[in-house]
Amino acid sequence: MRHSSQQKDIAAAIGVSVSTVSLALSGKGEEFRISPETILRIQQAAKDMAYRVDRTARSLRTRRYHTIGLLFHSTREPLYAELIPAIQTLLARHDYAVVCSFWNRTQDVDASIHAVLDHGVDGIITCHDYRRFTMNLPVVFFGGRQVFAGSWTSQADGRQQLQ
Repeated sequence: MRHSSQQKDIAAAIGVSVSTVSLALSGKGEEFRISPETILRIQQAAKDMAYRVDRTARSLRTRRYHTIGLLFHSTREPLYAELIPAIQTLLARHDYAVVCSFWNRTQDVDASIHAVLDHGVDGIITCHDYRRFTMNLPVVFFGGRQVFAGSWTSQADGRQQLQ
């Protein structure tokens, strides 16, 4: 069951092609000589019809998920309680979703990492210096040291990094 309209619904409603709707909603309308009036009609119809981008379809086309994985040891750490909503808010401003996973026992770390990776992510943010990160993804470690090529680290307190 669909919960929102699709581009083909918008196209049918206002009498344009699906590709015109796609270009207009992706911000490429003027580049492809779609009139400003048509772009506005498409945007208004999308709003009226509660259109939302299908992230799954977009990720199949672009091979990017617009999702970042957050991996933390425990939900009981006060710093994480501050970091997670701040990271989520910052990423949402850039149209990224967040997938979180936590573990309380060392033997659960790999399962936590795989749970995030199985959702499809463009990168990982973690406060832990684990050598289990062997995938070809950007990884940001808060308060750690570089573990492997391609990871970024910071010695600053997490609160300072978010400012």
